[in-house]
Amino acid sequence: MLGIRSTGGNKMKLETIHIDNTVRSGLNSFTDGVIFRDTKVLITLNLPDGQKTTIEGEWRHMSDANRLSERITMLQHAIYEQYEEYRADIPVSWSR
Repeated sequence: MLGIRSTGGNKMKLETIHIDNTVRSGLNSFTDGVIFRDTKVLITLNLPDGQKTTIEGEWRHMSDANRLSERITMLQHAIYEQYEEYRADIPVSWSR
């Protein structure tokens, strides 16, 4: 597969474009995507109240398909729970 490489076993490592696409599709309008710096991957967040922030992770973790998926799910739950007054703008599927 283009952009995804196997590291043996069933570990799948994602390339930069796939990390960005995964984050964008998982967080929709709540992100501007990903910033890559050295060994760091920063997920940009556009929170419902207008605040902008980033979540930092290490490349070795964020390029792991399973870990990235877990991080996105965690962020979805956190956004849903923390921004109750914006629930009309947040997908219900983000609730626990």
